[in-house]
Amino acid sequence: AGQEPTGDPAEVALSATEINAIGVRTAIAQTTEISHRIETVGFVGYDEHLTSHVHTRVDGWIETLNVRAVGDPVRKGDILFEMFSPLIGSSSAELVRAIQANEPRIIVGARGKLHSHGMSDAQIARIEANREPERNLEVLAPQDGVVISLGAAEGMFLQPGVRAVSMTDLSAVWLIVDVFERDIARMSDDMRAVARFEHLNGRTFEGVIDYVYPELDAETRTLPVRLRFDNSEGLLRPNMFGTVSLIPNQTRMALTVPTEAIIRTGAAERVILKTGEGTFKPRLITTGLRD
Repeated sequence: AGQEPTGDPAEVALSATEINAIGVRTAIAQTTEISHRIETVGFVGYDEHLTSHVHTRVDGWIETLNVRAVGDPVRKGDILFEMFSPLIGSSSAELVRAIQANEPRIIVGARGKLHSHGMSDAQIARIEANREPERNLEVLAPQDGVVISLGAAEGMFLQPGVRAVSMTDLSAVWLIVDVFERDIARMSDDMRAVARFEHLNGRTFEGVIDYVYPELDAETRTLPVRLRFDNSEGLLRPNMFGTVSLIPNQTRMALTVPTEAIIRTGAAERVILKTGEGTFKPRLITTGLRD
């Protein structure tokens, strides 16, 4: 009352007292670089491409066990254990007899037999140099890493069907995340993965999408996605829980406003523009991404 009308029936005028009483706050709409990022969570796991399982190819008894516990570090070529095997003893004796008889054809066959039983080149070369048969098979580590499973024990009878040792290289790890069905269309293979772990003081780790699984989880309606992260510092450990942002390499500029400034009525979305000192006007908008 007492104010001159603006001529626009949609415009509202408020006094400074009214603005202060109802707590009107304003923010500047601005052009910002945005991207179709996807927020999700997941757990750290072993990189199975860097994991090896050790089985023997012959029956035998473990006489010397050099790895004693899960977590023991190993280097490629280390002797994991030595096992006595009658088959190894007879095959190595056959090689020695062939060498003593100077039978090249039999030497090649005896050497191949020892190879097929799982004997290393170094051990075969030692038998040939010493011309002494060996009754024990040396089982070597196929890679660098740490022991993650140990089925062998000193003195036990070991068969090929028993997984003696499992090991993995933790210089890289997987992080399996779940992407909601509504976000699948926004995924691309070249997205960057940025992971955060609460207990690591806000530090971020950058990785890449390694594999997108072909099937959704029927209960959670999410798609498992496998991410690969460098772990040369050893900070990421299997079963750690982290939050992940999948960020596309391409971004675009768009007009942005605070989420709380948007009025949603179900049929439309509006914001209130400040058109002057104490004057406001609603404006219909169409929203896109929300952060």
